[in-house]
Amino acid sequence: MPEDGIGLVEGAFWLASMAVQPWLGRRLDSMGRRRFFIFGAFLMTVVSFAYLVAPVNLVTMVPLRALQEFGAGIAPPLAGADVEIPAPQSILQASQGA
Repeated sequence: MPEDGIGLVEGAFWLASMAVQPWLGRRLDSMGRRRFFIFGAFLMTVVSFAYLVAPVNLVTMVPLRALQEFGAGIAPPLAGADVEIPAPQSILQASQGA
């Protein structure tokens, strides 16, 4: 793979991250966090093993990297929701600068 292709592969990763996280926020509450956590972990695992057999070129690496981030992108909003919900309101306000 050419060196400039590495930037495309990484770009696909971060673009997928920016796409999935805002979309996911509301869906975590409406559809259930556990379902998304299991799906994200499963997707990350499958894609990670796919790297072992996939040829190293842009045609395969860009979509694989985007799928990997789609699975990994579930974790930050999920972690934020899991921390915020059980925390008392006074603690949340202090931690968020209010």
